[in-house]
Amino acid sequence: MPRIRAAANKRLAWVDKLLGLRPFVAGDQFSIADITLYVTIDFGGLVGEKYDPSLKNRAAFHEKVKALPSASA
Repeated sequence: MPRIRAAANKRLAWVDKLLGLRPFVAGDQFSIADITLYVTIDFGGLVGEKYDPSLKNRAAFHEKVKALPSASA
């Protein structure tokens, strides 16, 4: 499990950098890529995964998508 967690954290750091350059994973438009990332991050939190607090763009993205009406439906 530590190896999987390290790989996931590496990918999340990459996504954090990406989200610092644009509003959504695939560019300027909300897409299935954003839904996939949101659900993955949300599920991780539900099962007790702790995310690196320095990944501010990832955290802001999660909050932005969480605020969408479709996320709470």
